[in-house]
Amino acid sequence: MSDACTQDASTTVVYTGTRRPSFSDPTLRIHHLPMLEVAAVDFDRKKVKILVRQPCTLVFYSTNSVKVVADSGVLDDIDLRHHTAWAVGEKTAATVRERLGIDASVPDDERFDGLVATFRQSPPSSPIIAFALKESPRDLARRLGRTDVHEVPVYHTCAKLYPRLRDELAEVDADWIAFTSPRGVRTFLSQASHVDLDAYKFAAIGPTTGDAMNEAGIEPALVMETPDKDLMMQKILQL
Repeated sequence: MSDACTQDASTTVVYTGTRRPSFSDPTLRIHHLPMLEVAAVDFDRKKVKILVRQPCTLVFYSTNSVKVVADSGVLDDIDLRHHTAWAVGEKTAATVRERLGIDASVPDDERFDGLVATFRQSPPSSPIIAFALKESPRDLARRLGRTDVHEVPVYHTCAKLYPRLRDELAEVDADWIAFTSPRGVRTFLSQASHVDLDAYKFAAIGPTTGDAMNEAGIEPALVMETPDKDLMMQKILQL
């Protein structure tokens, strides 16, 4: 847990994503309270190495997937210039450039649905390797109706528990609680039976997370159109 704040801060946001925003402002205090922890999973490295012997379309759904793949070393001796890369979101594309040294295209709609729409309009000519979250509901092969889509789960998330959640929220005098995934919403609510939810405003990183909040009975005051945590902090200050 960490704070980014100044003595003049007038808005306190509890940020529940795995990596805290880098945005800062004199009127903003960010209290990082991640609901999920990220861990790499044992994936079939031999299969990936065989697949990338021919030109492929590499898909990264998140910065977590890029970092796990880079740390695994599975692409270290591969000339990635022969492959095409796509990333869901500019942040993920920036991480691809930083960690893998190649440029990744980003769909105009920086969400999974935007990637699906882009691939339907301009289908990749090469097989697709999608580095994914384990047990993710995303199913690119089914959505595209293709048999050459290889989903490779490379990481998973597990719930992080806070026995003093209500006290922690009270101690930081939070105004907003920001969520970045449906599972983060569920993890928070599983520990929030004694939390007065009416005392806070809620923000969602995107429509899918916003839908999860609505289904759980929490009305988000802010739903981002694109998954940008720094922009989300800026938008909160405008409300």
